[in-house]
Amino acid sequence: MLFNIEVAIHFIVILLGLFFIYNLNKTDKRNNLSNDYLSIFVIANIILIFRGLRWTINPHFSGHRLFHFLDASIFFYGVYLFAYIKQLTTKTRFHIPKIHFLPVALFIAFNLVIACLSLEVYWSRIDSFLVVYVINEGISLVLCFTYLILSFAHFRKYIFDEKKQLSYVQNTSKYIYAFLWSILLFLLIWAVSYVGDRIMQIGLDKSIYIALGIALLSSVCVIAYYKLRFPELFQLEELKSTQRLSKSQVGELKSKIDALMSNQKTYLEPRLNLMEFSQKLDTSPHDISWFLNNILNKSFYDFINAYRIKEFIKKLEQGQHHTHTLLTLSIEAGFNSKSTFNKAFKEQTQQTPREYIKKKAL
Repeated sequence: MLFNIEVAIHFIVILLGLFFIYNLNKTDKRNNLSNDYLSIFVIANIILIFRGLRWTINPHFSGHRLFHFLDASIFFYGVYLFAYIKQLTTKTRFHIPKIHFLPVALFIAFNLVIACLSLEVYWSRIDSFLVVYVINEGISLVLCFTYLILSFAHFRKYIFDEKKQLSYVQNTSKYIYAFLWSILLFLLIWAVSYVGDRIMQIGLDKSIYIALGIALLSSVCVIAYYKLRFPELFQLEELKSTQRLSKSQVGELKSKIDALMSNQKTYLEPRLNLMEFSQKLDTSPHDISWFLNNILNKSFYDFINAYRIKEFIKKLEQGQHHTHTLLTLSIEAGFNSKSTFNKAFKEQTQQTPREYIKKKAL
């Protein structure tokens, strides 16, 4: 029963992957290279499934050694994962350096030598060959983890740069994180199965391979669902340091922001975010981010919290802290938590609220 479930899950991944690749070519391809890398990555997933199913074939089948060529997909898996994340988060074209393909080239060359051997010689040395393939799988697993770490590191750097220039994290970032975490789940289960079966030879239960198939399925599902359901989310805003707005546009936007903050006191809304703020101004959130970061040299939340701190201090000067707690006053000023308020107040005044009250003798 477990074997049938395992096969069913693997075939679901294969069909889903093929369906996804077909639909990917029918979507808006504003980011062609990114889509190409993603397609190759999904193909690598599909080949990995075939690789997992190959043991259901009679191990004495004369063409069995040819199935080892499928193991080359392991090397493509990590390379194209990193290339996809790299290309997805930039508008410039990222071409994979050829050095990254050296491991797969060596592996294919080794298999070509094996394929040229007679069956008699092949089977007489099968134990030695299997040791090489076990070592190869270990190396490829390490490489996959390495590329995943590089993907996380690159994406975290992008998030950092994004916050500096856009003042908020784009929705796409959440989906890519989900994708990367699903890849991590797959690699961890793969590592467990590798150590258990290949190194310790303890003969893990078939359920581990079902879990491996489900983990692989989850990684394909995450990227496939969001790419098909929200294709626009994969077109990230380019981070620019050039002049985005003209002087007249800067002046106009500044007037609109000043009027909104003084007349409507939007900063008093505790759940205010950049998207809502831009809607109130009827302006692009990217224009607002650029204005705040490059003209005022502030992030969106630093800008909003500065107004909230002023509102809080105004309440102190009115003596409201004698009849209300500081937490109550901070919430009335627009903050939604004590920790956020204390951090913002300390950053702006270099004092805690109580130190400020004591110093001012309020």
